[in-house]
Amino acid sequence: MKRKMTVLMACLFWMAAAAPVAAQEENKQSNIDWTEDTTEVKTIKDIIEEQQRVTLLNAADRHYSEVWGRRSYMNFGFSMSKLSPTHDYQTGIGSKVPTYKSNWGASFQYGRSYRLHKKPIANALQFNIDYTGVDLFVNHFAEEDGNPLYSSKAIYVPEGGKKDGDKDYHYTPWNMEKYEGSYSMTLGPSLTIAPFNGANERGFHYLKFNFYFHVGYQFSMLFMKFNGDKDANNNSTLFTEQNMFSDVDDAFTANWGHGVTTSFGMNLSWKAIGIGYEHRSAKLKYKSFATSVFSNDKFEFDSSVNRIYLQYRM
Repeated sequence: MKRKMTVLMACLFWMAAAAPVAAQEENKQSNIDWTEDTTEVKTIKDIIEEQQRVTLLNAADRHYSEVWGRRSYMNFGFSMSKLSPTHDYQTGIGSKVPTYKSNWGASFQYGRSYRLHKKPIANALQFNIDYTGVDLFVNHFAEEDGNPLYSSKAIYVPEGGKKDGDKDYHYTPWNMEKYEGSYSMTLGPSLTIAPFNGANERGFHYLKFNFYFHVGYQFSMLFMKFNGDKDANNNSTLFTEQNMFSDVDDAFTANWGHGVTTSFGMNLSWKAIGIGYEHRSAKLKYKSFATSVFSNDKFEFDSSVNRIYLQYRM
C-alpha cells in the first residue's frame, strides 16, 4: 500500500512540474510568425559580398575620375601662317602687295576645359566649354624676291586724299623681311570621346579624342626689318644722301592689328601627353605705329594659320 501511494505522489509531482514547461513551449510556438519572409536575413557571407561590391565600385569611381581628370592643357606648337591682302594695296614700286607665307613659326597655348555635365555620358562622352586664356605665336616671313623691294622716295596718298598742310606720307615696306607676333584669347565648345573605356586593359581607357571649335579676339604686331640696300633710291643714278628720305630710314617700320579669330581642331591624348592639329583664321586690320610717316590708313589682311602641337595636360 505504501508503494502505491509513493508512485501516485511521484506522478502528481511530475505532472505539476511539467505543466508550466508545456505552457511556456506553447507560448513560444504561438509567438512565431510562420508567414514571415526570412529570405532578407543577411548572413556573414552576404555582408562580405556586399562589402566587396562597394569596394569595387569605389575603385572604379577613382579610376574613371583619374581618366577624366587633367582638364587644364598647355600646347607647344609649330605653325605655318599666311597673310593675304583683302584689297589691291600698292608697294610704291609699281606692284601690288602679294600674299605672304611664313617659313617658320612657333606657338604656345594655355587653357582649361569646363564640364557641361558632372559625369561623362556612359564614361565615353564629355561635353565641355574651353577657355584658352593665353594663345601666343610668332611667325617669320622672308623678304620677297627681287630688288628693289620698296622706295623711300615714293609718295603715298591716303584713302581720303591729301589735305592742305599734310606732310608727305610714304608706302609701307610690305615686301621686306617680317616678324609677326600675336596674342589672343578664345572660348568655345569641345567634345571628348573615350572609345575604349570598355576594354579589359585599363590602360586603353586613357586614350581620348578631343574635337573643338573656338572663337576669340586677336592682337597682332607685324614688324618689317628695314634694309636700305633694297631701296629703289639706291639704284637711281640720281641717288645722293640728300634725296634719300631719312624719315623712312629712321621710322619704326611696324604695324599693329586686331580682329575676330575662329579656330577648329582636334587632338589625341593618353594620360598627360597628346598631339593635335589646329586651323585658325582671322580678318586683321593693320595700322602703322609711325602714322606721321606712313599715314593713318588701315590695311586689312586675311590671316590663316595651321599648326601642329604637342600637348601636356594637368
